[in-house]
Amino acid sequence: YRAIGDLGGLLDRRPQADALCERIRRQLDHVRHQADGKPRVRVLMSMRSPDRLSDIGTPARGSYLHELLELAGGENIFGDLDAAYPQVGIEEIVARRPEVILEIMPGYKPPSNEAAIVEQWRPLSAVPAVRDGHVHVITEDYALIPSPRIVLLAQKLLTLLHPEVAVNG
Repeated sequence: YRAIGDLGGLLDRRPQADALCERIRRQLDHVRHQADGKPRVRVLMSMRSPDRLSDIGTPARGSYLHELLELAGGENIFGDLDAAYPQVGIEEIVARRPEVILEIMPGYKPPSNEAAIVEQWRPLSAVPAVRDGHVHVITEDYALIPSPRIVLLAQKLLTLLHPEVAVNG
């Protein structure tokens, strides 16, 4: 919000910047409202190279991705860590038992849709997300960019975590 306001001031467009900030707040509040009362879903957000299941980074407390995940009704399984984007090991992921795994890979176009990425998780069938088929790949280019399009990401997270909720507004 601060960056939008600063740019609005520099470009002599403060009213438009304020209106944009208000629209973003309103849309995020709508997503939060739709997630309210729904069971919190235990989620791993993974940021890694698509060619191997290692060197997994994840957002934790203090990151905007953590905040968006919580807003959309998720419980970040690594939300207790202090570093904003720590690397985590497979053993720790298995121990924390995510119900949903979200692979954040902007711009990646996997063959056969998500199949190649999902297949990498298959050996970890003891993990509820893998066992139950809840591994999703987010390839939208805005997924890692904190911009006005965070609303699109929040809506996508809500839909993936709570498919019973119709996102609109």
